[in-house]
Amino acid sequence: MTKTKAAFNGKRLFIRLYCPREFKPKCVTSSVPVTRKVSNRASKRIKRLAKPMARPIRVTVRSGKWKKVSYLIKPGFRNKVSKMAGKRKRLLVVRDRIKAKKFAGRKFKGKSRTVFHKHRVVSGKAR
Repeated sequence: MTKTKAAFNGKRLFIRLYCPREFKPKCVTSSVPVTRKVSNRASKRIKRLAKPMARPIRVTVRSGKWKKVSYLIKPGFRNKVSKMAGKRKRLLVVRDRIKAKKFAGRKFKGKSRTVFHKHRVVSGKAR
């Protein structure tokens, strides 16, 4: 499991979450793997297409650092995630809602930013 790879063992998905350096001093993130990337400005009808494949996980990560997390994938999506494993397959999208005190040197005032990470899925255990 590297920065851009996710490991899937049939039930659990293991990834490394990243807190960008612009967010200081730490990120409180709520992240979840989704079926597709949809921006916040999209209509409600389009947003419904981005279904969460697991329960959201809340993690605190220091600025510029990585943290390993695991998701229990819902049974309806396990087959879809296992098909993503292999060469030249679709990338898995993880939606990450980040809260921090400062963003790029300015006060953030409790607002959150949504960041999308793409991971290549590999079958097997997390290393």
